[in-house]
Amino acid sequence: MGRHVWTIPINTAFELARLTYIGASISCFAATFSKISFGVTLLRLTKGPLRAFVWFCIVSLFILMLPSAFLAWIQCRPVAKLYNPFLKGTCFDHKIVRNYGFFNAAFCATVDFALALAPWKVLWGLQLKTREKIGVGVAMSMGLLAGVCAIIKGVYLQQVTDLDFFCK
Repeated sequence: MGRHVWTIPINTAFELARLTYIGASISCFAATFSKISFGVTLLRLTKGPLRAFVWFCIVSLFILMLPSAFLAWIQCRPVAKLYNPFLKGTCFDHKIVRNYGFFNAAFCATVDFALALAPWKVLWGLQLKTREKIGVGVAMSMGLLAGVCAIIKGVYLQQVTDLDFFCK
């Protein structure tokens, strides 16, 4: 990491790529389930149309985001061609994977912002001091940071298709 790809021994580069894909899959699971768990928490606080919206967020995250954790592992046959381009086999066009990544980042950012702002609607209806509402609202809105991270991920996703993206 931080070194140009041509300075890394080829076998080490393949292993680094394999570990990067493993880490990306784990990261995707963690991010998706953290959003879903926050949505489940919101279900306990919401009712009516807001509750239906939270359910929509939970179900759509499960359906649309979890496949991205597996996409890397199904895009090449044999799977090892994913991190060793010299093996014989076939892979999806890299544009398909990249474009799904752009969609993933945009959708995650949208859901992060929506789930981060949903508690404010609930909080303003509670009988709490304004100061307490703001404190709880800020604490429950930390998903805004996740949304910003998703936007940054989308912006830099193009570089992943570059040959020497570790040094950008």
